[in-house]
Amino acid sequence: MVATLALLAAPFGVTSAIAASPVAKYVALGDSYAAGQGSVGAVVCGNATTGYPVLLGQQPKTNLLRNPSCSGATISDVMSDQLRQVNRGTTLITITAGANDLGASTIYQVCVFAPDSGACSDALSDALHTRLPAALASMTQLIMAAHDRSPNAEIVVTGYPEPFSLAHAAPYPEMPLVNTIVHILNSSLRDVAVDAGAAFAPVDFRGHQFGDSDPWIGVDIGNPVTLLHPNAAGDAAYAAAVRAALP
Repeated sequence: MVATLALLAAPFGVTSAIAASPVAKYVALGDSYAAGQGSVGAVVCGNATTGYPVLLGQQPKTNLLRNPSCSGATISDVMSDQLRQVNRGTTLITITAGANDLGASTIYQVCVFAPDSGACSDALSDALHTRLPAALASMTQLIMAAHDRSPNAEIVVTGYPEPFSLAHAAPYPEMPLVNTIVHILNSSLRDVAVDAGAAFAPVDFRGHQFGDSDPWIGVDIGNPVTLLHPNAAGDAAYAAAVRAALP
């Protein structure tokens, strides 16, 4: 009875603030960047135990319900294999996908070891002129499908960090072009997200890229699992970017 009277006596603004600040019911969707492949040091598929979604889930008022993110996932994979984890009770969804649609693994494998090769140039051209338009159409479909499954959810699409420090790119003639393609992908994802009613979280690793003294991505070219994937510091930067994109 005392508690009830106290609640009734509380200022209206206090009770309104409590009601307006529910715990977010969060589902993370995406590829290896969401799954935390770089920080765990292994390919991850489903119920990832690391990565930026886990860090977000540790924040007050955010409950990470499910993280089916999977290394190697394309946008279509997210649609067919992961989206089922979203339901009408979900109130926060993050999506990190698109790089694999552009053939990122092929680009990194070819261009890191032979940046001035014809194979690298071909992979980059294919990514930009053939794969990108299809990826953007798929992302639009994914966002709309997520809206349909969870009409009240806040959806945040993340970008990708431009991986190479241009200050240290002189020996690698194709590296600036890789950054440019990532920049174009990010700009395109942002436009698609906004047009489809989602938020966009840009991710900036400048000063902490491949070639910098304190990288937030894997730089061991002998380790393809961690190479150019966010490490623990990169995961923290991703989590901060998503928080900044939320209303």
